[in-house]
Amino acid sequence: MPVYMEINILAEYPHFVPANTGAYLTFTQRRYSTEAVGYGGLLLYIGLDSQYHAFDMACPACLNPKKPIQPDGIYAVCPLCYEHYDISYGVGSPTKGIAREPLRHYSTSYNPQTGKLIVRQ
Repeated sequence: MPVYMEINILAEYPHFVPANTGAYLTFTQRRYSTEAVGYGGLLLYIGLDSQYHAFDMACPACLNPKKPIQPDGIYAVCPLCYEHYDISYGVGSPTKGIAREPLRHYSTSYNPQTGKLIVRQ
């Protein structure tokens, strides 16, 4: 599924800055017609490395877009199979449960001068 989102962090989400490690935003629907949020939605996360990371919210083991993963600290947890994915440094690796694949990861690009964050495949 396609992914594309442009967010003006400074104007729209001023608290969502790289210094706030562990902060996250979720988007299960697109906000504008030019956006695409993947299969299960889009999880934006500020990792322990103070970098923006983006993941598809569909669990690779369950692939149910109606039951997206939920952030819980440094993990994203599937409400169906209870798999925990470590998102702390942007990898999304499964840590327990039935999953064999990590969460789908998307590219992020942030310009601190303009405050613009771009997420794409």
